[in-house]
Amino acid sequence: MTKEQLEAKLIKAEKKAQKIKEQLKELEQPELELNKWYIDKYDKNCLIFVHKIIGSQAIFYGFESLGWTDRDWYDVLYVTKDMRPATHEEVEQALIAEAKKQGFKDEITDIGEFIGLNGLKKHGSSYVSGGDWGFFNNRLRCCGVAIFKNGKWAEIIEEPKVKINGYNMEQDGDTISFGCAKFHKRDLINWLTYSKGHENTNKCITSITLDSGVEITIEQLKQIVDNIK
Repeated sequence: MTKEQLEAKLIKAEKKAQKIKEQLKELEQPELELNKWYIDKYDKNCLIFVHKIIGSQAIFYGFESLGWTDRDWYDVLYVTKDMRPATHEEVEQALIAEAKKQGFKDEITDIGEFIGLNGLKKHGSSYVSGGDWGFFNNRLRCCGVAIFKNGKWAEIIEEPKVKINGYNMEQDGDTISFGCAKFHKRDLINWLTYSKGHENTNKCITSITLDSGVEITIEQLKQIVDNIK
């Protein structure tokens, strides 16, 4: 056998060995990591966060075909075989979409601090649309305040309704009413604008008194205008 033939045989053997190495690598079982997001290689809607591993089972929360689940089980082999680590962008986009489904659409009340798993201390407000989003250490933050942490979502707190003389503020189109007292929203806005334009003068509006004797203070007027749609 000539030198050239031996070299050709060696090259062929090396290629075959490389192919076998690649096949062995494909069969290697990657280690499943805790506290990490995984996404299905074939179904981008399946995105899970591995919370705990018990034997051959992984406890997770995240997204399945039917939507968000707070806690479920997956076979470790399935996760390591058919899923891959999700990117930061994939996780953030999915969580933002879910936050909107949860009801965080316009102004929302965010979580300032988490107490255990269920007790939530809430304060502040921010926006889903156009907000400064970030996802790190399993916490989704918007404008610096968390709305999701460790599988738990912030609760939406309804803004307190404005009350005048025991009546809640109601709006029907351009009409604002408190019981039988009705106002056009333009007038309310104009009164507040006038008052702000004459602060620290003897022309400033300090309160509005109705014929019934009900008084609306300037602070209440500000609350009314802030809640006009």
